[in-house]
Amino acid sequence: MQVSTAKFCGGQPMTKAERDIMRHFRKYRVGVNEMLCFDTNPSKTNSSEFQVAMTSLIESGLVVRERRRHAYSLTPEGFATSLSV
Repeated sequence: MQVSTAKFCGGQPMTKAERDIMRHFRKYRVGVNEMLCFDTNPSKTNSSEFQVAMTSLIESGLVVRERRRHAYSLTPEGFATSLSV
């Protein structure tokens, strides 16, 4: 089993929840500035953990919260990260 060592720009490793979110973007082949709604698995499994992880990704500049409820999109840096986790 391979363990992902994806890191933020500051060098801090991503949490499992953050990696799961980025993999969810990749699973649906979401590109830069394409919106994805999270009314499914990652956000409902553990809502508070999801919110903390998503907030961290937003603050790190990898994800942008969209106007539509539960909708997010990737920045160019977020897209590159989603391909590496």
